[in-house]
Amino acid sequence: MDFLTGRCLLHPVEIFAKVGNYDSKRFQHYGADDEFSMRVKKFGYSTLVCLSSVVYLKENPKIFLKKNIIERFFDNFLSIKSSSNIINKFKLTIKVVPTYAKITFFLIGILKSLFIFLKNEK
Repeated sequence: MDFLTGRCLLHPVEIFAKVGNYDSKRFQHYGADDEFSMRVKKFGYSTLVCLSSVVYLKENPKIFLKKNIIERFFDNFLSIKSSSNIINKFKLTIKVVPTYAKITFFLIGILKSLFIFLKNEK
């Protein structure tokens, strides 16, 4: 795997001594896990997925129900608590994506976020 998100990751403690900790200054809520997994690969470690593992996520669909569509749109794309935050996507793109792929990576991230937002609005 080239890139793993943080939910249910396990790291040997020795990795932190070699590659450093999560970049919590640049990525305060989302993105630090993505950047960290890419940095780990640059230091020669393998990132693996255990396909037999099961992870449960309980989402709270009522979080945005009291807001109108404009407020939900801005929360979705600009809130620090949103995985669709375009500022974090831009920071991640600048920091870890090779130059030749930056525009494509960023645009795909935006389109994916827009698709998910529109799907949830149905």
